[in-house]
Amino acid sequence: MDIKGFEKNTKINVYFVNLKETNFTRRQLLSEMKVFTDFMERFHCTIDELMAAIDMYGIQDKNLFDYTTNKTNYLVCEKGLYRKVKEPVKYTYGYYLKTVYYDLYLDSNSFANLSLNIVAEHIVKTRFPFLNEKPFTKMVKRFNDDIANLPTSVYAKLGDIDYSLCFSNDIRIKDLIKLYTDKSYKDSFVEKSCLKVYSETYGRPPMVYLNFGRNTETLYLPFEALLNKDWQAIENVYVQSILLYDDNGELIKGKWFSGRQKDAPYFKHPLVEELKKILLS
Repeated sequence: MDIKGFEKNTKINVYFVNLKETNFTRRQLLSEMKVFTDFMERFHCTIDELMAAIDMYGIQDKNLFDYTTNKTNYLVCEKGLYRKVKEPVKYTYGYYLKTVYYDLYLDSNSFANLSLNIVAEHIVKTRFPFLNEKPFTKMVKRFNDDIANLPTSVYAKLGDIDYSLCFSNDIRIKDLIKLYTDKSYKDSFVEKSCLKVYSETYGRPPMVYLNFGRNTETLYLPFEALLNKDWQAIENVYVQSILLYDDNGELIKGKWFSGRQKDAPYFKHPLVEELKKILLS
């Protein structure tokens, strides 16, 4: 919630949720709030698995929940916020400032799916560990070039580090330690899975995306098809706007493929056959 213009009437930090300042537990909220219950249903995930993944990746309460004045089932405190509003004076052109109080509630964070993307990928890798192993991985640079903008002094404060740098490089505490103790670490490579998973499916069944190279070489894998080892369902996924290339690898302008995935050019990729063999074994 955008609470600019509001004033606090509570000791609680209303800008960043810390459940220790409330009477609610993480388990309770995750078990009841729709965005999380829908996620668990889509990915066949238990509350214990969800909580374990959130703890493993250090996802904070503030990334999952938010404070709001909109009424929910989770009242944190009465009259937790207030603001001054102009109240006209009858029969005059004047007004006076009236104090209006608002109860403070908890709700899911509008951007909770960014954190749930991490959990969704973790679940897929746990259910199908072969997707996180060769040949479905590739070696990539651990950091982007902007890692060079990291403060050089170990006496710099964490607040001095550009947030966008931390976000784009997915920097974790262990990375910071290594970056300042091993100068070669910034140029290191890491083996990375080719898969991508999104937690929000906008009413559609969840999908796992496996990229083999170019943007158009992405295999669409329905999560349920993976669970059921249903290769036919994978073949019949409808895809569209797939770029086409000639035998020399040059883009064919003005032409795209649309139709069943099994007829798409990328379905002839050797890794597709490898995946089929592993999945159906």
